[in-house]
Amino acid sequence: MKKRLGFLLRLSITFLIIFYIINYMIVFDDIVYLDNGKSVRGNISHITSSTCFINIHGNKQQIPFAQIDLTKGIEYGFYSVVSNLDLTIYFLFCLFLFCNILLTSWRILLILKPQNITLSYWQMTKINFISTFFGNFLPGFTGGDALKIYYLAKKSSLVLKPLALVLFDRVIGLMALILVATTVTIFQIHTPVVKSFAPFIFTLFGGVVFGCLVLFFLPLQFLQRKHSLLDQIIEIIFVFRQKPIVFFQAAAISILVHCSTNISVYGFAQALHIDLPIYIFFVFVPISFIVMMLPISLAGWGVGEATYSYLFSYVGIAKTKAVTLSVLTKFGQMLVGIIGAMIWIVDKDIRHKKD
Repeated sequence: MKKRLGFLLRLSITFLIIFYIINYMIVFDDIVYLDNGKSVRGNISHITSSTCFINIHGNKQQIPFAQIDLTKGIEYGFYSVVSNLDLTIYFLFCLFLFCNILLTSWRILLILKPQNITLSYWQMTKINFISTFFGNFLPGFTGGDALKIYYLAKKSSLVLKPLALVLFDRVIGLMALILVATTVTIFQIHTPVVKSFAPFIFTLFGGVVFGCLVLFFLPLQFLQRKHSLLDQIIEIIFVFRQKPIVFFQAAAISILVHCSTNISVYGFAQALHIDLPIYIFFVFVPISFIVMMLPISLAGWGVGEATYSYLFSYVGIAKTKAVTLSVLTKFGQMLVGIIGAMIWIVDKDIRHKKD
């Protein structure tokens, strides 16, 4: 009952956020701001060196640049932003998201090996693709992780061990994400935009340092409780203390994954003709990812778009373009997830429980 109520609450919040975004943040028509304080809405057909041609309810109007507000200029609406999308660049940078699946499969196998859970790389990759599909297409918050736990449970005699391993994998990924953002923030802190978010990033980095101290130095024996999730987590920590190289290898792969994700979003922005330095994405994308991890809406829908709109407003990007960038990022993840759907349909063995 509680799960159903929680799901309905998140579903309601998701719809409310999306409704607000559509009605108050996205502009569907192109807007030309005039120097007299007025604006003209319509569909811009083309622009010459001196004139903007815009269709207003079927009537073509010419607006000389001399009459356009130089500060606000022209704001392209959602239809124009999407129609001008460079599909070649977009699909090219979707490959980075594809590579992320391959990298995360490698990372999970590194974590599983010391726990005596054996899977082939191809098996783990299939599970990863299928988890990506369910995580993006089903109306749930942890559908992808739940599927990983289900498949890993087949390989473990302990029911809670797979859950602990997936949680630990998430923690390593989060630590790496914050480390990437912190590194870029240190090198770009002289820029006003990065400087404004530096306190938040450095606070998160403090949490990473604390987590590493707990992982490697805090006495944990007194916390053990037999057959509990905490007990399984502590057992995993003990293994990593004995083999710290595994932790650092997994963290290094996670850093590659998050760099790849940031580069993919940078590429999506280029496809939308958003021209920003790449370091902006190495700060904004991690922040938005952390916000979307909060269990507010379903799969981060609405929350991600609102976060992108807020963050990219600091660098002068219109809300419509920022929201579109967030949506395209999710669509890129869905495209990769479709591979998981194909595997799910073709591979009969993975659809049925096999001990």
